[in-house]
Amino acid sequence: MDNNFNNGSNWNNNGQSDNGSWNTQGNGTDQNGWSNNSQSDNGSWNAQSNGTGQNGWSNNSQSDNNSWNAQGNGTGQNGWSNNKQWNDQQNNGWNGGNNNSSWNNGNNNKGWNGGYQTPPPVQRQPVFFNGILNRSLLKEEARAIFKGNYWNAVLAVLLPSLIAGGIAAIVPPVGSIISWIFSPILIVGGLVLLLRIVRGMRNAGVGDIFSIFDKFGNVFLAYFTTNLFIGLWTLLFVIPGIYKSFCWAMTFYIIADDPDISGTEARRLSEAMMEGHKMEFFILQLSFIGWALLSACTFGILGIFYVAPWMATTNADYYDNLRMLYEARVGYRS
Repeated sequence: MDNNFNNGSNWNNNGQSDNGSWNTQGNGTDQNGWSNNSQSDNGSWNAQSNGTGQNGWSNNSQSDNNSWNAQGNGTGQNGWSNNKQWNDQQNNGWNGGNNNSSWNNGNNNKGWNGGYQTPPPVQRQPVFFNGILNRSLLKEEARAIFKGNYWNAVLAVLLPSLIAGGIAAIVPPVGSIISWIFSPILIVGGLVLLLRIVRGMRNAGVGDIFSIFDKFGNVFLAYFTTNLFIGLWTLLFVIPGIYKSFCWAMTFYIIADDPDISGTEARRLSEAMMEGHKMEFFILQLSFIGWALLSACTFGILGIFYVAPWMATTNADYYDNLRMLYEARVGYRS
């Protein structure tokens, strides 16, 4: 069966629907459709299937109340994979229970978010559909997250610049050199805070900016080499330099997620994640140009306290969703 919802191209085959949902109890293999041998309730995609699905919602899983909440063991491609789920054994959050491959893993120190967490105040949802970004949905979701964590988001963007600028102003030119040395760890620390905000970490705060200072050497080297290579490409060939900057756009977020990772590996992962998404990310940045112009009219005040932190939150949310999409398709560091 190919490109049909169920046997004989029927939406419901040997099935039973409830409250206007797609409710199937078939036993075949489903491609580009909702899971077979499944049952949905209250308008959600609630699957209990044992087949194999492609481009669909997870097999042998169970979700309720419009959340993507998986407890399955099947195989999914270009969907939300099983045992690598957005929501594993939790309700309405990006939290993982005992799943070593989950994004937010309560029992995995190398997971995306280790430790205990509570669901985020904003109910997040996938922003990629068949691998294509819904830009409006992403920006609105990020705006809601930003408003719910206003001062943390502002300080994640503003504080690294204030600290670096303050150091530079103390004892020039020595202060400028010290500021240049410490800027990378502060900037990546700001991304750590933004990612914790986006993921709904209950203890997210300004202290997260300084949480990776013990990884100073590795973070500095990764940051420095990445910018050096982009600078060299730009000096030699402007267009390739711009192209490389978008290939490596996720590098510093990857380093924020794993401060032990080498710059070479972070750049490789970024290139793999950004394959097919560079123009999409470029357009996402351009979509803020009107706000940037409006910010200029307020002498930058609107930019500092609204546009820049909203944009930074949006980019962090984009990275988090893109990495989930990447892991669901090929696995982490494959």
